[in-house]
Amino acid sequence: ANCAFGSEAYRAPNTCVYMLSCLVLTAGCWQGAPWPTLRPIGTIETCFTEKFATPRQGAVVPDALARLKLDTLEDGVDARAALDGLEAYSHVWLVWAAHLNGHAAARAKVQAPHLRGGRTGVFATRSPFRQNPLGLSLVQLRGIQGDTVLLSGVDLVSGTPVIDLKPYIPAYDAPAPGSTCRTADWVDPPSLPVRFTPEATAALERLRPAASKSHTPGLLDAA
Repeated sequence: ANCAFGSEAYRAPNTCVYMLSCLVLTAGCWQGAPWPTLRPIGTIETCFTEKFATPRQGAVVPDALARLKLDTLEDGVDARAALDGLEAYSHVWLVWAAHLNGHAAARAKVQAPHLRGGRTGVFATRSPFRQNPLGLSLVQLRGIQGDTVLLSGVDLVSGTPVIDLKPYIPAYDAPAPGSTCRTADWVDPPSLPVRFTPEATAALERLRPAASKSHTPGLLDAA
């Protein structure tokens, strides 16, 4: 198959963008590419050991620490040299693989957590269950030690393969000043009221350490 944008794509401005679009959109062009498969640059080590105990977004766990050791680079690529200059940045993008997906992504619509049982198109969500199960996380760079990158605010289960690492540059990655950003209404839904039965209240009081009862107000005193 011919490239989706034809031969003119390689002479057009923003050549890299056109070529990448060509590779992704046209199967024949992808098969003929010099990199038909993706190889992780390393595996991340975090404090999260189970998929269902890992936060959905790193912004809710800004102090969650992680280490990314670049130990699976191509032969001949020195990790220390590849990381040279990265220390000048405060945040980085992680492109990673959802390696713990338990089934193939064969549905056009998925259940996002905040939809509360509803469904929407997979490309309107950040669900890991998609045709190419790749994720994107913005995390804080805490430091570099040899071939290892120290990070925080990471929302990945330990052992996740990282495909790529890129610096975050606000001038390029953030919307232009004055532009309007919008999201779907369901992304930030209103909080649901929570009411405790007398039996649940009594059970919670029994679970509270006895030593704290004389110093801490009842769990539901403010309700």
